Amino acid sequence: DNDNVNSEKRKRFTAPTYDDVLNFMIEINGLAKNVFTHDRLITESKNFFNHYESVGWVVGRAKMKDWHAAIRKWLNNSVKFEKQNIKSHQNGNTKITQREQQLNQYRQHIYNDDDQLRDIQRKLSGNYNT
Repeated sequence: DNDNVNSEKRKRFTAPTYDDVLNFMIEINGLAKNVFTHDRLITESKNFFNHYESVGWVVGRAKMKDWHAAIRKWLNNSVKFEKQNIKSHQNGNTKITQREQQLNQYRQHIYNDDDQLRDIQRKLSGNYNT
């Protein structure tokens, strides 16, 4: 019985399809008030999928455990890199641009809206009762 409980708790990782990745990114972007354009989401989803597909869905040396979390991190890093580019082009100007404010809102949604993200994960896993 103990083995059955442990095996139920440890779900095997199943790599997402490209459509899974794109749809999850679109859903997260909707929660974040569409910070990214649709074209940008397509680019990010292709980059994410191709990167992890090419390395066998491994993070460092460990097999990926949660591709939803990996996508949230990927998009968050994309926001960070864009913010760094904005700042480097401002040449010392500390004025926050409208785009930077949108990116800040997106980051806030990614990390502060755990209930909505859990709902999305439940929806994607087909488990509506948890």
